[in-house]
Amino acid sequence: MSIDKNGVIEKIIVRLKEHNSTGRPLPPGLVSNLGKKYVLARLNELGFKKLIPDKKKANICIDYNGKKINVKIRTSTLKNEGLYPNDIKYWGWTVKRRQEKEEEYDILVGVALNDDFDDTQFYIFTRDEALSVADVNRIVQKKIHLFESEEAYRKASESKPKLVTEYERYINENKSEFRCRWAKIR
Repeated sequence: MSIDKNGVIEKIIVRLKEHNSTGRPLPPGLVSNLGKKYVLARLNELGFKKLIPDKKKANICIDYNGKKINVKIRTSTLKNEGLYPNDIKYWGWTVKRRQEKEEEYDILVGVALNDDFDDTQFYIFTRDEALSVADVNRIVQKKIHLFESEEAYRKASESKPKLVTEYERYINENKSEFRCRWAKIR
């Protein structure tokens, strides 16, 4: 069974690849939309059928045996935004901006897109796990950076030790505790 029943994901990927070929930055709304579509398709595959869009509390609300579970979805391409030396790439998800009112959610899904937008990885965090990252700066209060390799993680930790928080170190050293851990949604 195809994860992309209506071809929506493929259409978004085609648009992103076309845009990417121009050399301009990718439209964040389109990247975000692709991540949401991937998550919704995956949740459907896993048997979650009552998926309700919920913009007030999170991106979607799951009705799991009568229990409401709010899921926040964050999507990232592999990038370097100038925070680390140029050869260090990572997926980065904002957990909380400093001036934002705290969102209500139970699960944070970090969607990691590759350069072709088709080899997607999902990292699942409970609310407590996501909020365990320390405060970092005056704009983004809490963030998760997941480095593309052990080498990139090591270099980032050495070059910017205060920027890579203790809990991010834990996440990067124990990726399997978060990668595709859909069972946290219960």
